[in-house]
Amino acid sequence: GTTDGLYSFTDQNEVEGPHVRDTRILSMMIDRDDNLWVATGNRGAWRLADGTWSNYGPEQGFDRQVRFIDLDLEGRPWFGGDRGVWSFPASAGARFDASNGLMSDNIFLMRFAPDGQLWVGHNAGLDLIKDNEIIAHFDNRDGLADNELNVAEIRLSLGQALPYRRDLRLR
Repeated sequence: GTTDGLYSFTDQNEVEGPHVRDTRILSMMIDRDDNLWVATGNRGAWRLADGTWSNYGPEQGFDRQVRFIDLDLEGRPWFGGDRGVWSFPASAGARFDASNGLMSDNIFLMRFAPDGQLWVGHNAGLDLIKDNEIIAHFDNRDGLADNELNVAEIRLSLGQALPYRRDLRLR
């Protein structure tokens, strides 16, 4: 993924593409069915399934800017953008935004924990969602260094997310 679209390499190391054009690629995820999901800066999300690209934009309930993609415990993709977080297909989950409890719509990070809780970071702190309900809000009054959480993610080897520990210190 680049600032101008999505490209790939052939077996002969030749560049192909762009497959998704004229947009910044913000994140990518492979779902349990081996479909590639691509989040973009202004063209919604794209899915490569069985060799065919499909675009998901406002007409399908997606934001124009999709920043993050993650899978819930059932393998459904969830998306975070500039108007909250939502699942796909919409009938299988929920949409969370400032109108129904998120502290902000402007999502800067989103990650499912191994227990299925969804952590959502934005420009007003951090929200925790469990069983399709917002159960906690955190901000600088709770010990966060700042209310704006804009780190993409922290990953360990083998694709595992860094577990939360109170005593953990990053240098």
